[in-house]
Parts: sequence; C-alpha cells; structure tokens
Amino acid sequence: MRGWNGAWRQFWWPRLVALSVLCFLGTSTAASEESVPSENCWPYVDRAIELLDIGEPWEAISSLEAAKGSCGKRLVGLSVTLMRAYARYRESLPNEAIASREARRLLDRVAPPSKFDEIPDSSLHEVVARIRRHLGQHGQRPSGSLLRPFLCSMRLLARDTATDGEPVIDDRNHRARPTRVFSPAPSFFDPLSRRTIEGFYVVKLVVDSEGCPGSATILKGVSDRLDRVVVPVVRWWAYEPATLEGEPVAVSQNVTFRLSKF
Repeated sequence: MRGWNGAWRQFWWPRLVALSVLCFLGTSTAASEESVPSENCWPYVDRAIELLDIGEPWEAISSLEAAKGSCGKRLVGLSVTLMRAYARYRESLPNEAIASREARRLLDRVAPPSKFDEIPDSSLHEVVARIRRHLGQHGQRPSGSLLRPFLCSMRLLARDTATDGEPVIDDRNHRARPTRVFSPAPSFFDPLSRRTIEGFYVVKLVVDSEGCPGSATILKGVSDRLDRVVVPVVRWWAYEPATLEGEPVAVSQNVTFRLSKF
C-alpha cells in the first residue's frame, strides 16, 4: 500500500494539479473572450438603439440576438434582459403592480453581483456613448420611446459619472419637471409574517439632465429594513429629462409612491 501511495504522490498528483490549472486557464480565457465584443458588434447595437427609440423593444431584441457571435453572449444577454424588463413593464400597464413585478423579476437577474459583472467596463461605456450620440442626433424623443431606460440602466451598471456635479434645480415651483418613463415600484415580502408589506414612501430624488436618477434620499418610509430595498429599485428608474428654456436640466423633486403588493 505504501508503494501505491508513493507512486500516486510522485507521478499522478502533480499531473492532476497541472491538468486542473490548464482547465481553469482555458475556462477563464474563454469567458474573457466571450465578454469582449468585436467591431462587427456595434452596427447591431446601433440598430437596437434605433428600434428602442421608436418603441420597438422586441425588434431590438431580435437584432441583438442575431449578434451573439460578434457581441458576446454576456453583453447580448444583459441588453436583452434589460429590454425585456422595459417591454414587460410597458405591456403590463396600467396595472402598476403587475408591471412592477415583471420588471423587477428581470432586473434582479442583472443587478450586481451577477454573471454580467464580467463584461468589461469599456464595453458598457461604449454602449452608453452610442446611446448619447443617437440622442444628440435626433433631438426630442418620439412617443413610446424606451431608449431612456436603456441609457440609465447602462450608466448605472457602468458606474458612469458624466453628470456628477451639474447644477440642480429645485422642482417645488414646477418650473421644470421630468416625465417618468420607467418606474417599477419596490415590494417587500416579510418571511416571518409571510405577507407582503405595504406602505407609502416619499423619496427626494435628483433626476439629472439625461433623465437618470442621481441621489435618492428617503423622507418618509416604513422601516429601515425596507429602506434598504427601496433605494436600489429607484435607481433603475428613468425619465425624459426636465427642460428649462429649451435645455435639459437636473432637478430635485419629491416622489411619492406605494410599495407594490406583489
């Protein structure tokens, strides 16, 4: 028996370690390559942006799903999941509770930490840059556009700070007011009482000049435990930005909403 153990340590154990290392390196390399889009990817992304802007999320999804080979499965998977959240939300309105549940279910799949964290920040920033370019070229959004939610979601995931530090107008005089486009309401299920907690929230929200939530401060809530659930959901919201004298501006406003029943 001692002879067999000695042979295992001398010959097979080093080989097993080397094989494990090679398998790990191969898997890591494949995952890295899968996450990096090629130049052939971006025309598909531009086309999806155009389709989102005219309110055709399912057509945008089809455009991206055809580009898995050039865009990588993770970037396509992330973008498609987000677009499905916007589409399901819009299709389920005016039932706010169902619309919010459908959107949150999909957003939970992409919220960090997730498998999409492996997407390089450079790829996310490139998508944001292309959305901004499209918005700059086409001016006012058509009715039904779902491009703002895509911009805000990608900015959130890319940790984009382009609008940090811009002047903020207080909206109490209603001089400038953003228009909400995507706003799934938070919900909270208490496992102890086995019921969904209900209640009203008032949040002081800064909406920047691109229509994306900046800081969010809870002015009136239900409990500290629920506060930790509410703010992350609000960060996914998106607006058509407020304008003042024809220019988009950042505004601070108080938003009141009820926790979803689902």
